[in-house]
Amino acid sequence: MDMRQIRHFDALYRLRSFRLAADEQGLTHSALTKSLQRLEADTGLSLFDRTTRQVVPTSAGERLAARARELLRGMGDFEAEARALKGGVEGNLRIGASPQPAESLVIDALTRFTPANPTVRVAMESALQPDLIGALMAREIDFAVLGWIAFEPVHFEEDVLIEQLGAEPSVIVARGGHPLVQAGAPSEAYLDYPWAAAHFAEEDYRHFPGDFAVEMKRRGIPQLRLESVSACLELSRRTDILTGVARSIGERAVERGGVTLVEYPFEVETRYAILRRRDRSLLPAAGRLRAEIVEIARERGWRGR
Repeated sequence: MDMRQIRHFDALYRLRSFRLAADEQGLTHSALTKSLQRLEADTGLSLFDRTTRQVVPTSAGERLAARARELLRGMGDFEAEARALKGGVEGNLRIGASPQPAESLVIDALTRFTPANPTVRVAMESALQPDLIGALMAREIDFAVLGWIAFEPVHFEEDVLIEQLGAEPSVIVARGGHPLVQAGAPSEAYLDYPWAAAHFAEEDYRHFPGDFAVEMKRRGIPQLRLESVSACLELSRRTDILTGVARSIGERAVERGGVTLVEYPFEVETRYAILRRRDRSLLPAAGRLRAEIVEIARERGWRGR
C-alpha cells in the first residue's frame, strides 16, 4: 500500500467515475483500475460497488474515505514544508487566475509582494474556472483566484475552500471618439457594434438578462474571443470594437487614455474569490500573497465580502 493508491482511492471516491478520476490523476483507465485492485488486495476489503452506470463506495469505502483525507492532508502539509525548505526558506509559488484578476487584482498584489519576497519564484496560469479547479485538484497550483460575472458551481465543494472577496460593477469600454459615445446613445445601442471578450464561453450567455442574451447570441456577440483582457482593451482603444470589464480595470484603462466607460443597461457585477484545497496547507509565501490579495479587495471596498 502506498500514497499513490490512497490518492487514486480518494479521487474515485470524490468523482464516482473511473474516467474522471483517471483524467484527474493523469492515468489511463486500466492503470487506475489496477491501482484500486491492489489497494483492495492489500486491505482485504471491497471498497467500491461497480455497475455499468456508476461507482458506489461500499460501507468500508465510506469509512476509509475520511481516513484517506486525513492522510492526504498530512501529506500535503509534509510536501508544503519540504518545498519551503528546498533551496532556502521560500522556493516556488504556483497560482492560477481567471483573465480579469490575472491582469488587475493579482498583478497589484504581486507589485506589493515581490519587493518584500525577492527569493520567491512565482508562476501564474491564466485560465477559466473549470481548468483552474482541475489544476488545483491535480496539485498543479497552490491556489486560484476567480473573477467573472458569475461562478460556475464548484464540484466537490467539500474538497475546496472558497474565500469570497466581494464584487464590483462591470462596465462597457469604448474609445473616446466612438460614434455612440459622441452621440450619447443608450447602452442598448452598443449591440450594433462588434465586441471582444477574454475567454468567453457559450454558457456565459445565461449570466445576462434574457432579451439581452438572446440578442447577443443572434448577433454572434462577442465576435472576437481572445486570450487576454489587455488585448480586448487595446482593440477598444484603437477601433470601434467594444469590451466589458470590471470597473477597476476600466478605470485603469481610462487613466492610460483613449477610452471611456459606459454603464450597462442593467446591473452586472464581477465577482471575485480565492479557491484552495482543504487538504493542503499553503506555503508561507503563498499565504502572504493570498493575504495581499485579500487586503487589496478590502481596500477597494468590494461589496458582498
